[in-house]
Amino acid sequence: MQLWQEMEREGMEELNFCHDAVSGLRAVIAIHSTALGPALGGCRYWTYTSEEEAVRDAVKLAKGMTYKNAISGLPYGGGKVVIWDGSFARNAKPDEVSCESQSVEHVAGDLKIEQQESLASEGRIVAQEVSHHIDGSPDTDVSRRAQRFRALGRCLERLHGRYVTGLDLGTTATDMDQIRMETAHVTDTTGSLGAQNDFTAEMTAYGVHIGIVTSLRQQGIASLQGIPVAVQGLGKVGYALCRYLHAAGARLIVADVVPDRVQRALVQFSGAISADPAHIHAADCKVFAPCALGGVLTPATFIRIRDDEWKL
Repeated sequence: MQLWQEMEREGMEELNFCHDAVSGLRAVIAIHSTALGPALGGCRYWTYTSEEEAVRDAVKLAKGMTYKNAISGLPYGGGKVVIWDGSFARNAKPDEVSCESQSVEHVAGDLKIEQQESLASEGRIVAQEVSHHIDGSPDTDVSRRAQRFRALGRCLERLHGRYVTGLDLGTTATDMDQIRMETAHVTDTTGSLGAQNDFTAEMTAYGVHIGIVTSLRQQGIASLQGIPVAVQGLGKVGYALCRYLHAAGARLIVADVVPDRVQRALVQFSGAISADPAHIHAADCKVFAPCALGGVLTPATFIRIRDDEWKL
């Protein structure tokens, strides 16, 4: 990968590479735009096959956040942080890998950086006391995962507010709490609206549902009743979307790389049928909703979708 060329092609403002020897943190903070305000976007914790894959994911997601924040009318630019750690991502307990999408609508009311500066300052003092013994050696009582997110918090603090993070795939409110120990530039901490159960996933799914309904109405279709909709990915967002679509009478075509998720959907949503996750974009449907990881709408898949002029 030619980093400078990649940044120029995607219109990136900056890429920050973070490393912490004690915790083993390896992270990329990508800031795409601060034209409308500080860059805002979630923190992804994922197993990447290479450094290049991690960087490309951070760049792609940061650019997407620029447009999401702008179209939502928020005074924020776009950014993203990805943490690359295969062993911890694979070994995380089910309740630790809990957030599959980041919504931006709740941030304006949830994020009050100026009011939290003093609290964060106190948190940083506590962090230093908890993370190290008097002799400066690491405290083994603090988990490696917690140490990594604390280290990330220190990296964010050095950006002086140019980027604000929050929940995304593979991260939890507890992780955000660790970041808060080091900086105020984080949202979705314990007790905040965005950290309530599956609130962000439900909100994202509802937004996608409204988008589908609105798009169909633009084509003169007043109802989802009987409309075939293909949903790729049955995680928190995809499954919640299926609930909305099924309640509206849509005919569901579902796919996921986890067979149990597909079986659960087939049982709960009467009339639903399954499809190959790799080819569901080519299914005989009116609407295609990609709710898995990014990178689905490539030039190759787009050509197939475009050939079906009636498909949304």
